[in-house]
Parts: sequence; C-alpha cells; structure tokens
Amino acid sequence: MAWTLRLVKTGAEGEGPCTGIMEIQRPGDLGDIANLGLILSEAKRLLAGVQESIQNRGVLIGSG
Repeated sequence: MAWTLRLVKTGAEGEGPCTGIMEIQRPGDLGDIANLGLILSEAKRLLAGVQESIQNRGVLIGSG
C-alpha cells in the first residue's frame, strides 16, 4: 500500500495547483498501529519537501 502526499494551494477560488511531495510505502496489513506512523527519516523528508515546495512557489509564511 502506498500513500501519496501532495501540497495543494487553496484560495477563495477553490483548489489551485498541487505538488507531489513524497510517496510512503506501507505493508498491506495495517492492522498493527505501529505500522501507521512515520519513521524519523520519512518525517524529515516530508518536512524538507513541504519547505522546498513552498519556497519554490514564492509563498511567504508569516511568523507569530
């Protein structure tokens, strides 16, 4: 089983362009809750992908 994570820009007009961030592979049997979460390397890859996608689109995120 695979999960595809995408970043989608939305606004008053509705959904805009989307960018594929990463794909996560999981075993077919997700009955064990331990198989549901991200491992540290996946979490780091996901964060880096989101940051890169936002930066490449020129989106400014205010702090505070």
